[in-house]
Amino acid sequence: MTGRGHRWTGFGAAFMAAAIARLSGMGEMSEITAGILAGFSTTMPDWTEIPFYRNGVRAGALIAHRTITHWPPIWIAAIAWGIHNQSIIGALAIGAGVGSMWHILGDAPNPMGIPWLLPHRRI
Repeated sequence: MTGRGHRWTGFGAAFMAAAIARLSGMGEMSEITAGILAGFSTTMPDWTEIPFYRNGVRAGALIAHRTITHWPPIWIAAIAWGIHNQSIIGALAIGAGVGSMWHILGDAPNPMGIPWLLPHRRI
């Protein structure tokens, strides 16, 4: 999926994160926070690879593309921790986790694959 496609899926991720925060018993501020962060986190797995650019073009990254940053257990754990934490920091974790999972699900049909089971082995 392209960056533009990932950004458009942010709307759905925002509603999902807000719903998770609401269902876990968090207050309205946490719900809003989770939703906003999820909306902006749909590109998080790509920019947490710490990319570097030459002449305005991506030339590589510190972490290889679609490895640990695209590994679903990390983001699922962030969501679970956020639900357990029940604070504004927990809402941030829910938002980041939901937005990132939305990104990974968008990348799943791509022939390059996603590391579903192990962080350095794509399926």
